[in-house]
Amino acid sequence: GNQCQMEYSRRPKFSTTKKVVSRATRELIMYRDRGICRGCATSDNLHAHHVLYRSEGGSDQSNNLLILCLDCHAVVHSDKKRYQPACLWLLENDGKQLGEYYADR
Repeated sequence: GNQCQMEYSRRPKFSTTKKVVSRATRELIMYRDRGICRGCATSDNLHAHHVLYRSEGGSDQSNNLLILCLDCHAVVHSDKKRYQPACLWLLENDGKQLGEYYADR
């Protein structure tokens, strides 16, 4: 099972837009993020997360994407204000996990 340690009270509604990150970009970010969730280090149910959302002008470029599992992805979307700084930190610190971000705080 998933080892996601982040808590959340509800799953947010994700966009129904079916635009998909290109295979090449997904492979690049999977390699960069070591094929694990940057939130909890699981390798199950992985998704590409846009740090700056598409609806806010965010791109599908690797410098705007993180690999997150389904549960961590839901957490980030449910409390963007809390997790946005952490996601920006993750982009600047390739290979680090959210636990390392919070341990430094």
